Amino acid sequence: MIRIILYLSKGEIESIQLVVCSVLVRPQEYYYMTDFGAFRRQPEHYAPGAVRFLIVRMPGRIEAIVKRWYALIQQKGEGSS
Repeated sequence: MIRIILYLSKGEIESIQLVVCSVLVRPQEYYYMTDFGAFRRQPEHYAPGAVRFLIVRMPGRIEAIVKRWYALIQQKGEGSS
């Protein structure tokens, strides 16, 4: 972060590299290589930036997993007071 501030203060914007990361969370059974879309087919569309695209494949239904996580968080919250 300090390096970015120094570059900006000197007007050296071209020295700053911006990396963007998108994350797609999907059930395992609905993962396809086409999920990467244009990030994989046409990465030059995002130049000069660098793009990172991650796909997280979860076992089971996303809704059920989120409900379990939420219940765990509630339980831990009740025990910490």
